[in-house]
Amino acid sequence: MATTSENPKTFKSAATLLNKQFYLVYISAKGVVTIASAATHAVMGAIQNAPQAGAGQNVSVALPFGNKTFKAIAGGSISIGDKLTSDGNAKAIATTTQNNYVFGVAIEPADAGDIFEYMPHFEKHA
Repeated sequence: MATTSENPKTFKSAATLLNKQFYLVYISAKGVVTIASAATHAVMGAIQNAPQAGAGQNVSVALPFGNKTFKAIAGGSISIGDKLTSDGNAKAIATTTQNNYVFGVAIEPADAGDIFEYMPHFEKHA
């Protein structure tokens, strides 16, 4: 069995995740992890620990790119799960525009001027 060498990132659970180790999750707008039960959910990773029963429990999530996250300055309002690109001032903004280059996905909300956390993700938005 393969093992990972990076430490997972810890979030709080939105609801009980008892017996859900290795299930896929997304981060809700409230910043808590929820089971990804639909193809339309923006999956952020898989649960690596065995969470206790109840909401608000610690959940270790293996993120893409070796669980590395980074900080950026927001050029506007950003929500958890937004795909990010650059504005004309080299600040991070959310994008849904076709052909924009995406450098990351927000894992916490931000307003203009805030420093926020994101995980790297590279693509040309389709």
